This record gives sequence, structure tokens and C-alpha cells, in this order.
Amino acid sequence: MRKILFLDDDKSLCFLMRELYEDSNEVEIVTISSYEQFVENEPRIHEFDVIFLDVNLGSEEYSGLDAYAWLQKHNYEKKVVFFTGHAQAYPEVRVAVKMPNVFVLEKPATLAQIENMIKN
Repeated sequence: MRKILFLDDDKSLCFLMRELYEDSNEVEIVTISSYEQFVENEPRIHEFDVIFLDVNLGSEEYSGLDAYAWLQKHNYEKKVVFFTGHAQAYPEVRVAVKMPNVFVLEKPATLAQIENMIKN
């Protein structure tokens, strides 16, 4: 079973992701809506096969880039996907697309696009 961590401040989107995979025998989704909750999961972080990071976690909050830096500091070497509703011109997205070994998926994404990131 593939374990997926999904960090996004949009609680409706987190709920939808959990619902989509609730009965799956192939994918387990864990959703988190804040950077603070994210770092609280340190003991489990290496269990996840793919981590989706929302680029913007809210005004005056940590960003997905901060979460990525935290992952690097904790030697996470599996797949990271930046999930963003912001255009490529957004400063944090411009930084994200230049990072090595990461993927950027724009919102709204199709279920097929999300599944492709999860399974490949």
C-alpha cells in the first residue's frame, strides 16, 4: 500500500482527498492542514511514498517551501509534489519549479493527474 501525505490549508480539499481514497486497498491518504501539524509527524515522515505540499499555506504562515526545506533537513528522499493554485509567475511557485527532484501540479488537477503522481 502506498502512503501519501497531503499538506494543504484547504480543509475541503483535504476532506475530498480522504474521501476519494477511503476504501482503497492501494493508497492510504493522511491529510494535514498546517505546517505545525506537518512537523509533528516527524516520526512517521519516512513512511510516506509521496508528499504533496501546497505552496501557499495561508497569509503569514509557513509555506510549502518551508515544509520542503524541513523535509530536506530530515533526509526525506522520496517523491515531493508541490500542489498549487497559483500561476507560474507567483514567486514561491517560481522557486518550486526550479528545485531538483520535485514535481509541480497546478490546481485544479484532475483525478488522473493526482493518481499519476501517486502511482508513478
